[in-house]
Amino acid sequence: MMPHADVLRTLVAELERVGVDAEHMVAGLSAHAPEAIRALRSLPDNAGPAAFLARFRSESGAQPRPDVAARGVQHGDATGDSAARIGRTA
Repeated sequence: MMPHADVLRTLVAELERVGVDAEHMVAGLSAHAPEAIRALRSLPDNAGPAAFLARFRSESGAQPRPDVAARGVQHGDATGDSAARIGRTA
């Protein structure tokens, strides 16, 4: 695991490479830095904020978050996705 300062430097560098304003995004993403970095690294240079947000959302939803899995999910599936329960009967 990278030290926190290295994670933030990597996150800022990747945001800038993709064309996203790092000053507005870093604070909100620092808690989900590994997912954000994974999404950013999958994008081409200058892909822009819309491409990043779309990829970040798909990356975040595709894999269970460790914090959710660690505390256990009371309802729904392991990703915490309540949409998976819609239409199901108990």
